[in-house]
Amino acid sequence: MSFFENFGNNVNTRMSQMADRIQDSDTFQKLSERYQGLTPQGQKLATAGVIIAFAALFLYWPMSSLLTSQNEISLFENRRGLIKELFKTYRDSTGQSGISPAPSADQLIGQINSNLQSNDLLPEQIAGVERQETPADGLIPTDFVREVINVNLVKLNLRQIVDIGNLLNRLSASVKMKDLTVGARNDMPGYFDVTYKLYSLNIPEIQMPASELDQSNDKPRKKKSSKSDSDNAASGDDE
Repeated sequence: MSFFENFGNNVNTRMSQMADRIQDSDTFQKLSERYQGLTPQGQKLATAGVIIAFAALFLYWPMSSLLTSQNEISLFENRRGLIKELFKTYRDSTGQSGISPAPSADQLIGQINSNLQSNDLLPEQIAGVERQETPADGLIPTDFVREVINVNLVKLNLRQIVDIGNLLNRLSASVKMKDLTVGARNDMPGYFDVTYKLYSLNIPEIQMPASELDQSNDKPRKKKSSKSDSDNAASGDDE
């Protein structure tokens, strides 16, 4: 007799013994008496209820395990997403800004004058482009401001005010226009005196890591043939 046959016989024997014990118990006898006292319709309902109860008990364990595993997976996904966000925030806070540093005050003033002259402004309309001392400002901390440049223009119409404002905003990613003062001229209706206040932000320069500097300095070199190699080659040709 094979192993599987012995195993099957043992299982059948134990199930039979368990069934005999259940049938001999007082609880089973009482339930059997109550079942026999039911009407045929009641017996069918009782049988259906027992089958449903056993089916529910049979499905409870895998369903509970499935729900538990789904909850664990959802919790894992949430924690993993939180960890990814924390790492991203850490990299953003410790990394470089990626914005090029602002030009110096002299370079910025020269660039502004050049752009104003190329915008068809008359010399008399450019009252002055000057640097001022960095003021204490609650909106932008003083440590974040590198330079403050005032661009004073006169006798501008509304179209020129808008065009020049857009031009000054495109000077550099590190230069922003913070204030704009417009005053109407009494002697020329429709024309205005305008002051643009530009803030040059203090953007730190991006430092290249030493490893990248070493790689940039390691340029491929051409192999030079030595004089002895050329002499050996010539002697070989003579032979």
